[in-house]
Order: sequence, then structure tokens, then C-alpha cells
Amino acid sequence: EHYVQGSLGFCGRTKGFHQAITYKLELGTRFPWEFIDRFLWILRLNGVESFASNDDARQAQLGLGDGVTYTSLGAEFIVDIWNGFGAGFGVAGAPRGRSIMAAPAYKFSISHTFNP
Repeated sequence: EHYVQGSLGFCGRTKGFHQAITYKLELGTRFPWEFIDRFLWILRLNGVESFASNDDARQAQLGLGDGVTYTSLGAEFIVDIWNGFGAGFGVAGAPRGRSIMAAPAYKFSISHTFNP
């Protein structure tokens, strides 16, 4: 099992905010080996690229104003536990950012996959 999901968008902002490009790429796979096939492995890349100059971004509120730009990288795994129930763990961070505060983000999840 493999999947790829991606998006590319344009934010046409108003009221003095600069436009921006948004992007996301996600890759997921299950390896076909005994026991390891219970894990879904996911890699993520997403971000925002503002058209604001560095001077415009410096004058904005941190994280809420104009010029927010970042690139986030992340990884997650989800393990099938029993009868469609699963649990997962992920981590993401922003190795590059402007006008935004960033720290590693951790994700813990419980899930259920319904197969009729």
C-alpha cells in the first residue's frame, strides 16, 4: 500500500496583506514484511511562501500579520493494533520560518479504520 497526496494553492489576500503560495506533499507506505506490515509510515512537507518583503514582514505581528513564511517537515507512523483500531505518533518541525514562532509539534492519535 502506497499513497501520495499533494496540493498547491494561491492565497489572494486583501486589506494590505501580501499574497502567498501554499503547498503540501504527503507520502505514505506500508512495507510488505511480517509484523512491519502493521505500520503505516508517513512523511510530510508543507508550508507557506508569502510575497511580502523582509521589511514588510518585520512590521507585522508575529504569526498573525503579513509575511508569514515557513517550511515544515514531519513524520508519523500508525500501527494497527486490533480489529481496525490503531495508535500513532508523529513529529513535525519548521526548519525555516519568518514572522512565526515554531517549535517541534508532537502528535499522538487513536484511530479506527472501518472496513465494511
